[in-house]
Amino acid sequence: MEGLEQDWREPSVAHQAFYTNLSPGYYVFKVRTIDDTGKPYGKELKMPFYVQPAYHQTLWFRGAMIALLALLFYAFYKYRVSQILKMQTIRQKISQDLHDDVGTSLTNIEILAHLSTKVPTDAIDYSQKIMQAARDSNEALHQIVWSLKPENDQLEQIAIKLTRYAIETLEPLDIQLKIDMSSNLKDLKMNTEKRQDLFLVFKEIITNISKHAEADIVSVVMDLQRNILQLTVEDNGVGISTKNAEAGNGMKNMRQRIEKWKGKFQVSSGKKIKVR
Repeated sequence: MEGLEQDWREPSVAHQAFYTNLSPGYYVFKVRTIDDTGKPYGKELKMPFYVQPAYHQTLWFRGAMIALLALLFYAFYKYRVSQILKMQTIRQKISQDLHDDVGTSLTNIEILAHLSTKVPTDAIDYSQKIMQAARDSNEALHQIVWSLKPENDQLEQIAIKLTRYAIETLEPLDIQLKIDMSSNLKDLKMNTEKRQDLFLVFKEIITNISKHAEADIVSVVMDLQRNILQLTVEDNGVGISTKNAEAGNGMKNMRQRIEKWKGKFQVSSGKKIKVR
């Protein structure tokens, strides 16, 4: 067999030749007669034929596999780059938060401690301010650590965090707090930055109520419908005009935090705020 064997096969009385597992390619099957002395005579017969390759042996298939492997490698590379960039973003945010919150509080503590040595008569007042600054630093550190824990991505844990903050802020002021949290909150998760923004918006709302609303009842409702979260905070205080609400930096910052995630921030009658 030309294309497979180098020499002729020994003659057999079976008059058959078997070839298995032929590789794809061109072959020529040759037959000749020999005399008693083993010398060939007569005309040599030839039968050329071609063995088709299986689909996985074709050039187009191999090329497709190489392209697929290259695509998978590129996708993995892009994924790794995105993860690295994501980690860098988180680290930058942590650094910024530490500088803005903790750094500011520590600077205040240093200034107040220095002033307390210069004006001994006001030492008690300065001590109280130092204690408050220390509490603010501790709260900022706690918030940063909380936002980084993966188990807190679940919306149910976020609801617990919001509830705890509202209770700790409003109860000392004798403000009645009504809370209604949907039972299916555990079905949705939020990434670190998104839940950080949600908490900061909620914190700003509760802080404003505690300082300016003159309310004695606050209602907080968190509902989840079709994977859309709606947070509603309402009080029975004096309210704020829509014009003043839109003009204030606090409201602008809250709106920007929510709209950054394609959400909606609505203020109704100055006493009711909805976040979606």
